Amino acid sequence: MALEKWLWKKISLFGILSKGRNKIKEVNKIRLKEKLKKIGPCLWELPKEAKLGMKVPAWLFLSETLLKEVEEGAVEQVANVAFLPGIYKHSVALPDMHFGYS
Repeated sequence: MALEKWLWKKISLFGILSKGRNKIKEVNKIRLKEKLKKIGPCLWELPKEAKLGMKVPAWLFLSETLLKEVEEGAVEQVANVAFLPGIYKHSVALPDMHFGYS
């Protein structure tokens, strides 16, 4: 029982709440688009402090128009690249970024 309470606290820190055995619901989802800072005419930076564990900041090369259209999942993916071992200086996303693989 103590282990379950400890695990529940750890899981809750990452914004995930368990509802039943097979259902997991995300709560307090990190809105990474809201943490972007404009550092150039078409350059946005997601600071490495935006998501716990990022080793480097992420740079997104997007106009303001494209930024409005980009999926939150795509920003999440560029943040996840910043976790990889051996990453150097920045994680980079180009204007054709999209969520998923294809």
